[in-house]
Amino acid sequence: MSKKRFEEGRLTTNFIAEEYPDGFSDKDLPPDDPTKLLAIASLVHVAYARRAAAISGQIPGHGRAVPDTWAVVTGGTSHTVEVAPPTDNVVVHGVATGTVKIDKTNVHVATDWTFGDPLLKADVTLGKAAKQSIVVQVDRRGVGYRLFHSGAQMDVMVFTARQAELHKLMPFKPPPDLSRFLLSPMPGLLVSIAVTEGQEVKAGETLAIVEAMKMENVLKAERDGTVKKISEQAGASLAVDQVILEFA
Repeated sequence: MSKKRFEEGRLTTNFIAEEYPDGFSDKDLPPDDPTKLLAIASLVHVAYARRAAAISGQIPGHGRAVPDTWAVVTGGTSHTVEVAPPTDNVVVHGVATGTVKIDKTNVHVATDWTFGDPLLKADVTLGKAAKQSIVVQVDRRGVGYRLFHSGAQMDVMVFTARQAELHKLMPFKPPPDLSRFLLSPMPGLLVSIAVTEGQEVKAGETLAIVEAMKMENVLKAERDGTVKKISEQAGASLAVDQVILEFA
């Protein structure tokens, strides 16, 4: 929506295809200021850590100490983060107010976010800049977080210093290549298969029809190819991402 062409109203049904000929991805819309999102991820993570450390029934003198210094990793880049310790010993239900130093830049975040809320509304002050009100969607994903702001997406992991050292040693396992498979986009009924094994197809040619929620979804070839194997037949009940057919 921030593109000049969109703001001027010069739109057609081919807007996305013309502006993003290779397809749209989150990399096409980077955060306007990632430092603010890194600060929010740090405060959220530390809030969870402090809550976990406050569990009842601990042996006196052996409680867990939550560190103030962390390593925030995003896009393969690690940032040193210092989270100011709480001003009292009250266990809150989320993040109230916090100050974070990221790579020597102070970021002050004021929010009333509570655990489990999908949206975090905050007033953020970056260094000596003016205060800015922002809304961020926060999703916990395993050991990390996925943040959304103004259409931009950022995946963040917050580690202790030792965890960050070990994370560098973890081998990268690339996701499987599914480009040669036609997958069901949703659970539904396979109404028909429009091709046969060994048939050559062109980009845009209909491959199959899946019915879901009383609507028929026409699945078309994204590029030229040859059908190697048909895994399911008409009338089959499909799960999401189930293989319908395979290309050579």
